[in-house]
Amino acid sequence: MVTCYICGQRTRQQDLLSHQIRKRCLESKLKHDVVCAVKCMARKVRLHQNDLDLQHRHLMRHFGRSITSLSDQSNRGPLTSTAKQEIIPCRKCNKFFKPNQNSPGACRWHLGPIVNLFGGTCSSCGRLDYQNGCIVGCHET
Repeated sequence: MVTCYICGQRTRQQDLLSHQIRKRCLESKLKHDVVCAVKCMARKVRLHQNDLDLQHRHLMRHFGRSITSLSDQSNRGPLTSTAKQEIIPCRKCNKFFKPNQNSPGACRWHLGPIVNLFGGTCSSCGRLDYQNGCIVGCHET
């Protein structure tokens, strides 16, 4: 007698493979492993995105202070319009963009809704929520 390492059922050695095929033990274990791996990767991606957002906010604060200090202390006159340009977040894709560089193909987002499968999947296109969106258009504020 041997024990199926997936479901724990005891069976004869010669019947183990047919048991695993009939009960789909191996298939369910592989699906479980894939779901766990995708959730883990989605969690890592979200943590990385949060780190990038924090770094971006820090740089924006630093960049904003340096612009202010240059314009206040400089005798060279006002800054050019390109240096003053505002960078704002998009309402659809949450990426930052400059309004004058917005174009019809600049933004990609999911039509949704996002279902909690594999860490977050778009029900329209089937892609994970951190992958490129299924809709393309302009950024919106």
